[in-house]
Amino acid sequence: EYIVILKSGETLIGSKKEDNNEYIILKTQKIGNVKLNKNEISSIQEINTDNVKKEDANNNNKRYNRGVLG
Repeated sequence: EYIVILKSGETLIGSKKEDNNEYIILKTQKIGNVKLNKNEISSIQEINTDNVKKEDANNNNKRYNRGVLG
């Protein structure tokens, strides 16, 4: 699974079906296959269980710290 953030601000999550120099095809659960030109992509990151667990723990800590500190 990958998370793709477009320059327009949209975020897509899905699996890569094709990847070349010009575009990627991402298969999403909600809208199916999406062909994205690479010049439209701001960032792309692979999602794995370690990243998700770490991110969730970090977000919980940040929310707690904001509430306590101010």
